[in-house]
Amino acid sequence: MAFNRDQMLGYFSDNFGMEIDDIDDDTLLFTEGYLDSFSIVEVVVYLESTADISISPSEVNLENLDSIGRIVSFVEAKTA
Repeated sequence: MAFNRDQMLGYFSDNFGMEIDDIDDDTLLFTEGYLDSFSIVEVVVYLESTADISISPSEVNLENLDSIGRIVSFVEAKTA
């Protein structure tokens, strides 16, 4: 199964108790305080295992991981 936005939304709901109805593709998850800096480690581990990718420390940044849209685009680029 290919990685997709619904998987990511389910992950945020299940693991962080987020109301996914409040989250759209452009909601800034870290910048707006939905997730904190400790959560980023969990997100990276989830992405690496679910999407079967390797994320380098330099790729762990808000440009790649601050919204559902950014995460999906980042993963798609890594798996292309």
